[in-house]
Amino acid sequence: RGMNNSHQMYRADYVKLHYVHYATVTVVSQMNEKETKDAGERWTHRYKESHMLEFDEENEATMLHSKSKVATKMRSWKERCTQTVLEESHCNVGFPFPKDYKDGQSKNRSDGWAYNCFLNDKIESYWWPKLVDAIKKREEITASLQ
Repeated sequence: RGMNNSHQMYRADYVKLHYVHYATVTVVSQMNEKETKDAGERWTHRYKESHMLEFDEENEATMLHSKSKVATKMRSWKERCTQTVLEESHCNVGFPFPKDYKDGQSKNRSDGWAYNCFLNDKIESYWWPKLVDAIKKREEITASLQ
């Protein structure tokens, strides 16, 4: 698999910038020749990442793509999310397909909204409760400081 198609996992403090689908800027990639050698790394004129972990994305990692949407992009969501052709709908609100959905079935829900995304069971059952709990604990700590 080529570098452009591989999913990458790094320690958060190692990556300085990450351009989705492009190069990753890391601590080592920003070093000059002297800094690289002083850090015990191998110097080459053409940088090759050696600290990347390749992983089995089915069993070892969960990747969630999320986006922020500004209010102006949400103005016509009611019209856009009822369309049946997902590529043309530009719907910015998620309406997940049911688990038992089969290709060929209608992409419209019974209430008229169109399915346009999928739920990730690991996120729903494992990560989401952890996030909710962490937010609750942070709110409690913040409230106790006031």
